Amino acid sequence: MHRATTLITKHQAVLKDCILFKNLEDPARDRLLLLFHEEEWPKKSCLLHNESFFFHLYIIVSGRIKMYQVDNYGEKEITLFILSKH
Repeated sequence: MHRATTLITKHQAVLKDCILFKNLEDPARDRLLLLFHEEEWPKKSCLLHNESFFFHLYIIVSGRIKMYQVDNYGEKEITLFILSKH
């Protein structure tokens, strides 16, 4: 239960500021946070399994995420999207 309490305390304000969840009452928001888990990626990390971005909900607390593909020849980077906190 300690992990859950820490997660709720740490990210309550993030959800209150998020347009998807800001109208929820505090108890409902806290229950929702119990279903979340936190991930941290070092700057310039490269994730090869980009399919996970399409099947999960990510709330960016800080930094940004850039999704890109490399063309068939491995020469050109094609940016699909860039997400940040705001």
